[in-house]
Amino acid sequence: MKEVLPGIFQMTLTLSGFNPNSVNIYLIRTGNYFTIVDTGWEFPAAIESMENQLSEIGARFTDIKQILITHFHIDHLGMMAKFKGSHDVKIYLPQNEIELLKIRYTGGDNYLPLTDKFLQNHGFPAAELTPPEFRLPIPENLVSTKIDVLLRGGEEIRAGEYVFKVVNTPGHTPGHVGYYEPSHKFIISGDMLLPTIATNAAFHVQHMRNPLQQYLNSLRILRELDINLILPGHEYIFSNHRQRIDELICHHQEKAAEIWQVLADRQPRTAYAISRVLSWSPQSKTTVWDNLSGWDKRFAVLQTIAHLEER
Repeated sequence: MKEVLPGIFQMTLTLSGFNPNSVNIYLIRTGNYFTIVDTGWEFPAAIESMENQLSEIGARFTDIKQILITHFHIDHLGMMAKFKGSHDVKIYLPQNEIELLKIRYTGGDNYLPLTDKFLQNHGFPAAELTPPEFRLPIPENLVSTKIDVLLRGGEEIRAGEYVFKVVNTPGHTPGHVGYYEPSHKFIISGDMLLPTIATNAAFHVQHMRNPLQQYLNSLRILRELDINLILPGHEYIFSNHRQRIDELICHHQEKAAEIWQVLADRQPRTAYAISRVLSWSPQSKTTVWDNLSGWDKRFAVLQTIAHLEER
């Protein structure tokens, strides 16, 4: 664990082989306790790593009394129920994530069967819908965990010497938020803004309408903020957010242009057929369809559907 700003520590927790392999959570010294932004998932290796990293600064699991969640994905809130069940802790969650949380995890994780049926309706052959290489763990009691504060955007939350403003950044999920500290000019960005990964803003059956347009709108909102440092949910801390946002917007514009080039002959095609002929590596543009994993193929077609809907 490293102190990245006075009183703010970055913990990197394993995702045990699930791409992108690790998640960043941020521990903020708040008087005689700690605030944490996101939790990682409830997985033995991640729990052990958190406990070991906390011990480096003389802290314990129960010293964390306030939890701010950026979005509902399991790698970001998976330990939420564990915290709530072990000691008195106050949880802040974006209001627009609640329904998504219930839909996905009530009665188990039904995301995959619903998504595969949706993909088949868009031309994806059932024979190619191979089981993902990795299945995400589903913590018990996640849906029933009591949320203390539902965030609507614009709230100010104090943690130690910092006062964070909640910034709505939907697109990756319906209620994704960033925690912006205007006085110190940094933002804890969750998955909205990453240094090299192009955040997935794909359409699927448990999502909002037109996620790609919402994602691009959120990028433009962040572009106007005065930010010197981005503390992301994955990869590494970086700066020059406007340059990165311009790169991401350009990336999506290039992908849209590639899709419309495929459709230039005005022949009907399914989203699956379009996806098979697109390039899928944002950096080298050499990764072809057959080199993608089963999981990545799903997201590729969902991303294509998002581009088609955005038009």
